[in-house]
Amino acid sequence: MEVCNKKFNTQYSALIEAKRLEGFSGDKNFLAVYASSTAKILPYQIAAARFALRSDYLKGCILCDEGSLGKTYEALLVAGQKWYDGKENILVVLPPNLVTQWKRKLDSDFTLPYVFWNNTKNIPDEGGLILTTYDCAVRHSDKIKERDWDLVIFDEADVLANYTKETTVILKDAVREAYKLLLTPTPLTKDIRDIYGLIHFIDESILPDADWFYKRYFRKPENYPELTSWVSQFCFRTLKVQITEYVNFSRRLPITIDYPLLQEEKELYKLISTYIASENKTAYPEMDEYNLNLLFFKTLSSSTQAFSNMLDNPITRTYGMEKVVLQQIKDLADNIKVNSKTLRLLKILKTVFNHLKLMKVNQKAIIFVNNSTTLDVLYKIFLQEGYDTIKYKDNDSLEKFRADTDIQILIATDDAAKGLDIEYCPVVVNYDMIYNSIQMEQRICRCHRQGQNSDVLVINLLSRENFSDVRMLELINKRTLQFNGIFGMSDDIVGNFDVKIKEVLKDFRHRDEVAQAFKENLTEHRQTNEQLVENSEDILFTTFTKSIADKITVTPDYIEEKTEELNADLWEIVKYYFETIKPDWYEINDENKTLTLIEGYKRPYLFSFNDNGRMRNYEGYKRYGLGKDFKPQTGRISFTSTFAKGILREIDKNIAPEAKIYVNADIEPCEIGFYNVAITSKDVSSTRHILIGQTQSGEILSEEKCRELLSLPVIESEERDRLGQIKYGQLLQDFAGVESLDDKISKTNIIKEYIKNNEGSFAFEVEKIKLLAGRKKTQLETDLNDIKTEIKNLNNQLVNSGSSQLEKLQATKKLRLLERELLKKDEALFFDKAQIDVEIEKEIADLTDEYNFKVLMSPHFKVQIFSTNKEKQPEPELEELVLEDPNTKYCIKPQW
Repeated sequence: MEVCNKKFNTQYSALIEAKRLEGFSGDKNFLAVYASSTAKILPYQIAAARFALRSDYLKGCILCDEGSLGKTYEALLVAGQKWYDGKENILVVLPPNLVTQWKRKLDSDFTLPYVFWNNTKNIPDEGGLILTTYDCAVRHSDKIKERDWDLVIFDEADVLANYTKETTVILKDAVREAYKLLLTPTPLTKDIRDIYGLIHFIDESILPDADWFYKRYFRKPENYPELTSWVSQFCFRTLKVQITEYVNFSRRLPITIDYPLLQEEKELYKLISTYIASENKTAYPEMDEYNLNLLFFKTLSSSTQAFSNMLDNPITRTYGMEKVVLQQIKDLADNIKVNSKTLRLLKILKTVFNHLKLMKVNQKAIIFVNNSTTLDVLYKIFLQEGYDTIKYKDNDSLEKFRADTDIQILIATDDAAKGLDIEYCPVVVNYDMIYNSIQMEQRICRCHRQGQNSDVLVINLLSRENFSDVRMLELINKRTLQFNGIFGMSDDIVGNFDVKIKEVLKDFRHRDEVAQAFKENLTEHRQTNEQLVENSEDILFTTFTKSIADKITVTPDYIEEKTEELNADLWEIVKYYFETIKPDWYEINDENKTLTLIEGYKRPYLFSFNDNGRMRNYEGYKRYGLGKDFKPQTGRISFTSTFAKGILREIDKNIAPEAKIYVNADIEPCEIGFYNVAITSKDVSSTRHILIGQTQSGEILSEEKCRELLSLPVIESEERDRLGQIKYGQLLQDFAGVESLDDKISKTNIIKEYIKNNEGSFAFEVEKIKLLAGRKKTQLETDLNDIKTEIKNLNNQLVNSGSSQLEKLQATKKLRLLERELLKKDEALFFDKAQIDVEIEKEIADLTDEYNFKVLMSPHFKVQIFSTNKEKQPEPELEELVLEDPNTKYCIKPQW
């Protein structure tokens, strides 16, 4: 047993440390993942990731923080923990415009390997997270279905809200039983059925019938509290207002500006209204007056050019006077080259950009439109007015807008409104407003987000004289109230009506003033943050809460301190590996924590690893480093890197399972065992390690005492590997009158401790059982109410004198049958509910019944330690023989 590493005097103490560093599975604070990343530590993101991984029974969840709070980082925390736990089949499905952003965050902040799957027939063979697009995932869903995924992440997952949509059905079938992590700030986009669809995608077994769900909750705010009990099991949402202690957000300054119409626009509006009010419109035979008003005035509000283009097809399909009127309307529109809205915006932008310059902030604005024709029209007008302007096409145009300080205006449709980071732009213009307030919020959050160093001005343009604009405002307010009632919102979308732009700009602060406010905010909450460190590991989020800020229990300073400790411990194991198991290959720089392959040597084989079911050989790189800024990223030593994970596993492979160790210390002879313990049931499984020891007289040694004994310098030792055990029998001697170490481990206590430590996991399943029971009870009441409704309708039919005698006789007969059925169901209701209660009590009891768990133990090693008076002899120098091929290098020891 020759161990030259200063920290580990025995191979056994090194193994115990390696297993400890491997043992952060299910760590509530994701320390190993954070130790492997350079991401800024934000406690609410830990809480969200905890929620996602809180239960072994959970099939998935929806992370739906308000826009800009970093759902990508939350998802990567979950992915990092899964990867660290050895669950490496991870798929990430993205909209095309977010691929670059995900790559950037993985490259800059995490050490998780990844590969982009871009429409090739087969999934790439390289190990790592698989990033792909929705289009590719649907097209090659058969290939996805062939693999058993541990985790599938869907970004901008609101596209999956319609559970009958072909895309949703295909993807749900492809990923099968994988854990599904859905990311969206807008779990409710159109109506209450959206949240039903998202939960259905995760776990349809918990949901009631879709029709029943719709009838009970659609446009019924009085039932929203009940709905929250369903939503809370799957949705985790953090609001900006809840995390101001940790995250600085600048002010949002919305202003809604009314633009007066030009005289020629008024004439056009009058002619349009006359046409819509006319009878028998052959150009729009199936549209009522209300929807036609919305169509015409919404398009006209965008631009006269877009409106003119819209009339082309209707004019071709009509005739006579209607054709003449529509052509007259089109001609009037064509004569208006620049509408009143654009003129108003140009005037506002001049004032705004002058103020931005004065406040030392970026003179940039993003302008959202609904119509591609309007986008082209505005682009030309802004260029003519001297503004350096670009149109949003893809990520390249976005990067150009970011990098080029001369570009002032980016014009975009809602393609740019989801998921993109434009935190360097301080002005958002909703040139064309949309009725969906959640999508409006998405637009604004591209700029009003973390990392924004200036206040954000939100300009909304509408005309009181435009029917569509007025209706749009009504719908925005209504949708905002509905969404806020279920999920919550922090900021206003519209506001400051009838206020001049200069008045609003008075609240738009200088860049230095914003920075000072950020600093004061963090100083104000410093004591609170420090106090939270004291109880840093006590909270496990198992339910939805709107007071999450009060329950965050880890702080950035705490995480930073702990991850530094972990990385230092990981470095010691890496050093041990290259000093004792794979010596003489790398130069070890302990000060810089780097490894450098000795010059002239080829990349050595280090170990084999499992890559999606296939064993691969891992060859060492030329350089490795522990520092977070070490480059290249592939050589960074981290808990989630293949390099470190392989080394931690390899420590176990070089251990003799039995040994007698002699130390120069006054100790009673003792034996120590290190066990791998597996706890299993029909639904879950878990592993842990137990270090236990006893003296020759039978005294049980604590884990701390065992570590202390194993850290004593070894004078001499006798070892026997597994082959030696078979050939020569047991090496270890029996301690007279003392039971075996195996018998000292209580399997019952292990099960009880496991159940106690996983209360949060079981709590979800218990809550799910209760929810399903509640659904059954509600269904019983619904059936009863349906009968009552039918009886009421029949009574009305009997009262109606218009019914014939035969109809009345038939109704009376049916009424008597229904009344008997009602009486029978009413009498049985109490007993049926009681039976449901009995059933759920049994299900819950079975869930944590100790008899349903099994414990399997296998020792990593067993050693006996004895005292000796001998002194450790200095080791003679080794004679080194190096053959021509460095990969066949040997150390030849002299005979002594």
